[in-house]
Amino acid sequence: MIHYRHHEITIHRKGEHAIPSHCPAMKVGDTAIYRSPDGEVQVKFLKFVAATDDQPVSPTAPFEGAIITSEGAVITGSALQTVTTEGIFQVRCFVKEPSEDVFKGWDETKSPHSGGHFPVNPNKP
Repeated sequence: MIHYRHHEITIHRKGEHAIPSHCPAMKVGDTAIYRSPDGEVQVKFLKFVAATDDQPVSPTAPFEGAIITSEGAVITGSALQTVTTEGIFQVRCFVKEPSEDVFKGWDETKSPHSGGHFPVNPNKP
């Protein structure tokens, strides 16, 4: 029997930063919600080609329905997501507070902790 897990990741805005509560390892078939008590959430994903790579290179999301952009595969909002793609992903987190017009968060030099890395493994019985 295959067991699926549900993951809830809370992203907190701290100044210009958008810090996730954790970046859990997931399996294909698991579900996840990214949310923030501070405003609207946006999460960008980049996939590493191999586990030994230093930089992510592919704008691929572990979830269906992400919008593919030059900056990554993007999900916006707190909808339930089902994990569909295995691999090693870099996560870049952003939050837009109600009084703001733009999302603030991940930046390679100023705010690298506004995200993280997580593996998605196949779910085998």
